[in-house]
Amino acid sequence: MVMFPAISLSTNITVKTNITVSATPTPRTTTTQKLHKTTPPLDSTLKSLCKLGKLEEALSVIESSKRKPNDEDIEVFSLFLHACISTKSLEHAQKLRSHILRSKPSLLQNPTLKSKLITLFSVCGQLDEARRVFNDQTSGEATPSEPVWVAMAIGYSRNGFSTEVLLLYSNMLLHSVKPGNFAFSAALKACVDTSDAFLGRAIHAQIVKHDEEADQVVNNALLKFYVECGGCFNEALKVFEVMPQRNVVSWNTLIAGFAGQGRVFEMLDAFRVMQGEAMGFSWVTLTTVLPVCGQVTALHSGKEIHGQILKSKKRGDVPLLNSLMDMYAKCGTIGYCRKVFDRMQNKDLTSWNTMLSGYSINGQIDEAMALFDEMISNNIRPDGITFVALLSGCSHSGLTSEGNRLFHVMQNYGVKPSLEHYACLVDMLGRSGKIHEGLAVAESLPMKPSGSIWGSLLNSCRLYGNVSLAETVAERLFEIEPNNSGNYVMLSNIYANAGMWEEVKRVREMMAMRGIKKDAGCSWIQIKHRIHTFVAGGSTDFRNSAEFCRVWSELSNATKKVGYVPDTEVVLHDINEEMKTMWVCGHSERLAAVYALINTGEGMPVRITKNLRVCVDCHSWMKAVSRVTRRLIVLRDTNRFHHFENEELLSSMGEAKEDNVVLSSVHSTVFKESENLEGKCTKIEGYDFNQGVNYHQLLKSMVTTGFQASNLGDAIQVINQMVCFLDWRLADEPVVDDCSEEERDLGYRRSVTCKVFLGFTSNLISSGVRDTVRFLVQHHMVDVIVTTTGGIEEDLIKCLAPTYKGDFSLDGAYLRSKGLNRIGNLLVPNDNYCKFEDWIIPIFDQMLTEQNNENVIWTPSKLIARLGKEIKNESSYLYWAYKNNIPVFCPGLTDGSLGDMLYFHSFRNPGLIVDIVQDIRAMNGEAVHASPRKTGMIILGGGLPKHHICNANMMRNGADYAVFINTAQEFDGSDSGARPDEAVSWGKIRGSAKTVKVHCDATIAFPLLVAETFAPRVKPCNQ
Repeated sequence: MVMFPAISLSTNITVKTNITVSATPTPRTTTTQKLHKTTPPLDSTLKSLCKLGKLEEALSVIESSKRKPNDEDIEVFSLFLHACISTKSLEHAQKLRSHILRSKPSLLQNPTLKSKLITLFSVCGQLDEARRVFNDQTSGEATPSEPVWVAMAIGYSRNGFSTEVLLLYSNMLLHSVKPGNFAFSAALKACVDTSDAFLGRAIHAQIVKHDEEADQVVNNALLKFYVECGGCFNEALKVFEVMPQRNVVSWNTLIAGFAGQGRVFEMLDAFRVMQGEAMGFSWVTLTTVLPVCGQVTALHSGKEIHGQILKSKKRGDVPLLNSLMDMYAKCGTIGYCRKVFDRMQNKDLTSWNTMLSGYSINGQIDEAMALFDEMISNNIRPDGITFVALLSGCSHSGLTSEGNRLFHVMQNYGVKPSLEHYACLVDMLGRSGKIHEGLAVAESLPMKPSGSIWGSLLNSCRLYGNVSLAETVAERLFEIEPNNSGNYVMLSNIYANAGMWEEVKRVREMMAMRGIKKDAGCSWIQIKHRIHTFVAGGSTDFRNSAEFCRVWSELSNATKKVGYVPDTEVVLHDINEEMKTMWVCGHSERLAAVYALINTGEGMPVRITKNLRVCVDCHSWMKAVSRVTRRLIVLRDTNRFHHFENEELLSSMGEAKEDNVVLSSVHSTVFKESENLEGKCTKIEGYDFNQGVNYHQLLKSMVTTGFQASNLGDAIQVINQMVCFLDWRLADEPVVDDCSEEERDLGYRRSVTCKVFLGFTSNLISSGVRDTVRFLVQHHMVDVIVTTTGGIEEDLIKCLAPTYKGDFSLDGAYLRSKGLNRIGNLLVPNDNYCKFEDWIIPIFDQMLTEQNNENVIWTPSKLIARLGKEIKNESSYLYWAYKNNIPVFCPGLTDGSLGDMLYFHSFRNPGLIVDIVQDIRAMNGEAVHASPRKTGMIILGGGLPKHHICNANMMRNGADYAVFINTAQEFDGSDSGARPDEAVSWGKIRGSAKTVKVHCDATIAFPLLVAETFAPRVKPCNQ
């Protein structure tokens, strides 16, 4: 350690003017010594200066030392160089380096300092200097150590010299330096940059054989290597599968890999799994997934991402919001796109262009033109993308003159026409019937026309039936794009429309000879999280299903009544009309539409994406289906969006809107004839108070009231009427052949009842429901109890001091100042817990004594039974559980005040042991060994009690009866736990079991349920 002279400090050691260096003793030795004792050591001072970036002050302190530096100073010097790296301060680093060279040059051979210097020079772009430091061997060291090699490799990588990284890595191996995780990561990154798959696989083999386990960074680098090296994606999936841990970077790499491979549906699946693992998101995640959501019209997933953005710190990030806008626009929800645009505090040119493009592809050219005017008035200078959006919109909306004007105006904004602009102009002229003018533009271009330009002309020939010009254009197109099957198909359709079937055959033969296959028509829709894909002529299971046939038949009849007639002109001429109709009806977008109509709620929008251009007949069919079903249908093909809404067509093809007429025949389809439910379902009717107030009849009427009242009524029936918990006897079941002699005895069979498991959360014992639970335990109407720690301690505390009614809205800080604890709208004075501690600690002392002297093995249930015995209070359900020998299990015994008491006792009088494993066996055994008894579950709330009761019953192949009741509503708690059907899927409840869940606050539902089931079986105390 460098020894510095005495230092006199003023108020702030980090300010240079407050540090005075004195090399000679002062008369005030006592004062100086006293001050020195109260100030931090010099290395602490230097560390503070370095961490704060006060490099000048730190350097001044170092240089003022009269003692030569030694090995103990390496930590401080390393910290100083680290600060230089952070601030890219070459000047200060060079001064320190010079100071060390003057004093003790050998220190610079220390691997830590050497690697820091190499890193600094590489960060500052001084690679030659970094290399000189790397090669400097003044100490006679045979070869640099691994950290030095890694620092040099990272320096090369940082500056884009990936080949040098790999050469350095190879050199490192030649010098017998064992690489570590940092070296592996740097080398793998270089393999990605150089696309060196062979070397990358070799490094992978070294990682597997390496003594040190690969860390997260190496695993991520390995995953990235396989993702980005061509043809290695399957290996990437294997690496991801065996990764011991995955972080956001791992998921981002996998998701980007799926996107790069075009496996967009698998990418969305991976994103959904990532959500399920609560991994969180990064900017990279969202900007990778959002474009894909737009690509496949996955609006549901896109909206979920929007929600994540709103919750994150990135909610104002302009590029991210631009991606969000683009997603909404490409999903056909231009209204959402505009809302995002309007709420952006900062907009760049991309924001304006995204909004313009959204209007354009959704056929809203008037809105696009208005936005363009607003853009100009805000002094936003348009670019080429701006005018591509406007020209494309004009083309598809038939605004030829306006499009021509924009084409010539854009040069006033410094935008030189590109091939994209010319393609829009040619398409616009062709769609308006001016095909020859479009051809003239294409032939006079200052650059070679692209395939999109000739493709636009060919499509115009299709629209206007110009066969001769189509042949000329197709020849040019086949030269530019000889393998594009869409061009051949379009020419074939032009011939088919003209009835030139021999030419159609010739085109198909040409395709076969050139090995060109027509792209299969494919459409997809998203329903909730899942993407459903349909292929033209495929999806036979769905097409042959009874549901499809029924809906298809209804749609066929209804669409005919509104004037739809299948257009089969472009179908092969050598098949009959019925086959032609079936051929057209097998188009993928129709299959997707029918599936969506079946599997989404009435009135919900239908959003379909297709990989090819929608045909004229499907366009007409969609219009008719939208009309008869009163559904918004948004169909996106390769060109545009087609919006069919409110019986009208709002597409981008310029059709006039139809009259808003709904035929009576359509009503007969939409409003389908109803099935007769008489005798099949219970009629809904409530309690008639004209009959007087009869609470028993009121509760009995719940089952026919509807909503959650019916669920409460069903729960009463499950427990009370449907041969369940209280009435079931083994004698009700037939005698099986392999039962024991005892089980054949009628007396025994009449004595065997259903074993009832009761579970509840702690807040219910804090409430008055505690007395309902105590009633059931007192009269032995339940057999096993599972609860939380609060469900134990709150019962005992109430025996020591009362709980009071408060309000849900009482301020927490105010209550804290008053020493009051709030549970919902209940108030528990903090003194109650002090009384609880005073009461329970002596019991723990006695239990410890019994453990030591009598070898008692305490379990949570034994401890709880002991507390029930000691409380000696008939208001306690634990007291009655002890008296009636009903086990009370609490697997999370330490989670609460009781756990705190055990913790404090372990310091005061250590040694008390509570064995939880024995209780797990005992709890599961209550269900496993219940046979031949049936088992039933009453669970109030969710969480730990629910899990353990269900899990125990799973081990006996499921419970026979189950009633679940919520503990709270959303405003003061949450829906505690899933529906019973989920437990059926786990085998925790039998598939044949009678189950019901009541979505109602248990403090309301449970006492009412007990009043109608258990309570009538007990004679009241006053009778």
